[in-house]
Amino acid sequence: MIQKILSCGREGAESAARDAAVKLDIAYRVCTDRAASTADAPDRADSDHLELHVVGSEGSLILNHGKLRGEWKEVQRLAEKHARPLLHIDLNRVPAFKASAMLAEWLLEHH
Repeated sequence: MIQKILSCGREGAESAARDAAVKLDIAYRVCTDRAASTADAPDRADSDHLELHVVGSEGSLILNHGKLRGEWKEVQRLAEKHARPLLHIDLNRVPAFKASAMLAEWLLEHH
């Protein structure tokens, strides 16, 4: 089902995604470009890199705590702009079990 994971490789969910890819023998790539920065407001170069990733992927998953900001808000905007699949789960509002069910349903829906 999942053929490749692109992660910026930071701590937390992105690092967990990379670890899961290794364990499940799924291809993965850790981006090392400027889009991997932690800036709250991505500049034009960051936005261009993010746009390439969003357009070039089959879908984007954002797991966070609280309101989207910075590059994650930009990923959401770009996914909407290009009509690309996006699942955003705010883990402050969605219990873990429900989040996993939402993710499984989204993966099935978007192949």
